[in-house]
Amino acid sequence: MIPRQIRRHLWGMPEHELLVLGAITHALRPDRIVEFGTFTGASTLAMALNSPSHTRIVTVDVDPADRPGHVHGLGVGLIEFRIGEVFKDTAWHAKIEQRLCDTRQFTMPEWEGQVGLFLVDADHTYDFVRSDTAFANTMLSPRGAIVWHDYTWSPDAAECGGVTRAVNQFHQRHGNCFQIAGTRFAIYLNTPRA
Repeated sequence: MIPRQIRRHLWGMPEHELLVLGAITHALRPDRIVEFGTFTGASTLAMALNSPSHTRIVTVDVDPADRPGHVHGLGVGLIEFRIGEVFKDTAWHAKIEQRLCDTRQFTMPEWEGQVGLFLVDADHTYDFVRSDTAFANTMLSPRGAIVWHDYTWSPDAAECGGVTRAVNQFHQRHGNCFQIAGTRFAIYLNTPRA
């Protein structure tokens, strides 16, 4: 971690979880990373800091011009924030490509089956998480991982129950999902089929 990753917003990922995400990234050593839900980019930077120098990262968030009319699980519109401000103007920015769109419209066929780490942390309501998870699963490399943020949540963030429900259903079909103790993360480890 570096100082600019210190949490400045309630929606930001806490520092201990950024460290865990960095450790996961370091252990997996992915060539390709996809992140749904850039927000300010602290999690993006955690993955960039802890991945090999050749790693490419694509991070996706709703275009700021579309925020006022963006329809999501809690209604319409999003708060104002500067997408990716934490990783911009850093030495690691060159590894990161920012895409602006609704995750449900995102495609990247050239990386299908090649993504070593996929972070799902965009809209936390069930329909969005289910869609994002299905897409992530098609993108994974044989030993890749999906990490979901906000698998566990507090009562004041009931929309995050969509993450829990989608992950539990995914686990029933695919297995290999685990909650990471002391965090709000769940992780799926893809294993090669026999």
